[in-house]
Amino acid sequence: MNRRAELLAELVRYQRPTEPLLRELKTLGWDWPQEQPLLILTKEHLLSVMDRFLAGALSAAQLQDWAENLECREDVAFDENHTELLDGIFFRLATPFINEPLTPEVVGRLKHELLAG
Repeated sequence: MNRRAELLAELVRYQRPTEPLLRELKTLGWDWPQEQPLLILTKEHLLSVMDRFLAGALSAAQLQDWAENLECREDVAFDENHTELLDGIFFRLATPFINEPLTPEVVGRLKHELLAG
């Protein structure tokens, strides 16, 4: 696995602060010229981070920042079986100023949508 893929995997799992990961990813450039993404983001990835927010381990700002930093990356793709669902939920998490504030009730509702979809 190359360093970019390792950094993306760490970012998706959100197991440590994102700032150092994002700084290092920035040095690798934004564009991803390959056809295939380096990482496929799944419902399980999203559920894991949402559960951490709901447990109080992540703040609303951290959840938003995480979603915002993954939402439009060329080197990350959503699971093709759930692309539309994941894309919609990521958009809502990344843009609470357009949609709804990220409260436990809102994220709980989004989690329910994710589990039902």
